[in-house]
Amino acid sequence: HVTIESININQNKTTLNVIFSDAYTCNYEIATITHELKFQRTADIQAGLRLEFPAPHLWGKELLAPPTFDFQVMAGEGDYGHFMNSLLTVGLAFVDNVPARDGICPEFGANISTNRDTEWGKTFNVRAAADSQGGVVKHDLAYTNAGIGLHTDNCYRDPMPEYQILTQIEGCDCGDDALPCETCATENYFVDGFKVALDLKNEDPEAFKLLTEIDVRWENNGGDGQGFVVTSKPHIELDSRMEEGGLGAPCVHEPCIAGLRFSSKSGGYVLIFLKILEV
Repeated sequence: HVTIESININQNKTTLNVIFSDAYTCNYEIATITHELKFQRTADIQAGLRLEFPAPHLWGKELLAPPTFDFQVMAGEGDYGHFMNSLLTVGLAFVDNVPARDGICPEFGANISTNRDTEWGKTFNVRAAADSQGGVVKHDLAYTNAGIGLHTDNCYRDPMPEYQILTQIEGCDCGDDALPCETCATENYFVDGFKVALDLKNEDPEAFKLLTEIDVRWENNGGDGQGFVVTSKPHIELDSRMEEGGLGAPCVHEPCIAGLRFSSKSGGYVLIFLKILEV
């Protein structure tokens, strides 16, 4: 059983000298220890290479064309570095020439990170009909042809998924014509929610404050009434462990936003209890 015999700080107060009971001595940089405590999500592994994360790039309508990559090129070269850089900075990337077959999303995801299965399965099959895979019928707004407004998925999870992979295996298209067209009106819209949140803070600080402090209830029943996934979080979740940072890496934006929840189909309501006052 090894214990710490003594801890001393050097004269410049930058290094801790630790002597253990087995006479082993180590020097630890105070700045490194402080960084690990403040930025636990992005701190380096204690034994290994030092990691450097690119700074996030917030975007609005000036992002005319998100970064686009070729599936076959990445798979052939085994190089996902530029793709990952786009996810860490822009938060969004397009991939062309993806094989149109079941299972391609988790297969692709396994090359860049760890997939998280849910009660919806390894993949969420978005189609205009209830999902009946496995003999269980699951219902969701995504299983209809109704339009869905801007939202974040899986608000009822803690933590929420940081990245999602979406591909079309079967569906309508416009051929050489631009979307939307007479034969296909399917469109996907993307918004940088972090930029929206920071713009709101500048334009209406009080509204931003309310959305960061009031917990609301997010819920889902798994589509078949057999699940029960609930969490209570504000629409804008701040990371109190960091003085600055978030967005997947230490950032230069204040305040530190850890995550956003916005979905009219996953709850998002607060229970208000009235206190009866006797006059």
